[in-house]
Amino acid sequence: MTSLVTRCLSWIFRSQCAACGQAVPSGLPFCPPCAGALLENLVCCPRCADLLPGARAVTCLRCLRKPLPLHKIVAPWQYGGALAQAIVRMKFQRRVEIARTLAPLVGSVLVATARSIEATLIVPVPLHWSRRLWRGFDQSRLLLGHMAASTPPPCPVASALVRRRATPYQSRADAAARARNVASAIAVAPRWRSRLAGARVVLFDDVVTTGATMAACARALQAAGATQVVGVALARGGSP
Repeated sequence: MTSLVTRCLSWIFRSQCAACGQAVPSGLPFCPPCAGALLENLVCCPRCADLLPGARAVTCLRCLRKPLPLHKIVAPWQYGGALAQAIVRMKFQRRVEIARTLAPLVGSVLVATARSIEATLIVPVPLHWSRRLWRGFDQSRLLLGHMAASTPPPCPVASALVRRRATPYQSRADAAARARNVASAIAVAPRWRSRLAGARVVLFDDVVTTGATMAACARALQAAGATQVVGVALARGGSP
């Protein structure tokens, strides 16, 4: 009977690939095909991390003409394929356990970035309370929690930003619409306003595409007195 119960529990709680859900050996985050489909964001703009078509990492035209109001954005992976599937499953199928799998993919990058600027705060990009209530969690905070458990950051994580109004899903809008969606939607939480004076901030989100949301967050932080804002994201999508 004990053996039967053990086998049943092993089947129910068997390890699954974060992307496709197929069974994998215990401890592995992705099955071999999905692991092989992960794409590092190697050739990208050093200012905004946007994917580049060539073989050299050079500053993109947008950053030359109208740079985002951040010192830079760092994103170690490209958004697509197996990684996109895993992120979608986490966020829209409410598979919160996938955050534990994804956190190590960006944890060391987040810590290295925070140390490089001697950051005083790490701030997650916020969800509006209504979306957090519907989803049941805030993916940026969830990922940061798992990162902190395995790779402790060198400075505090602070929920210093709030969304003052709900905005449409950014994934369904083009670049101009994304910028309009978040205009004046993000603000510094009142209790953090005085504590941001002179702060060096690492701003964290799961995915960055056009950078509109990170830009809105950076402006709010800078208006409160932050002297430097660097963005870090798990994945970088191509700007539509």
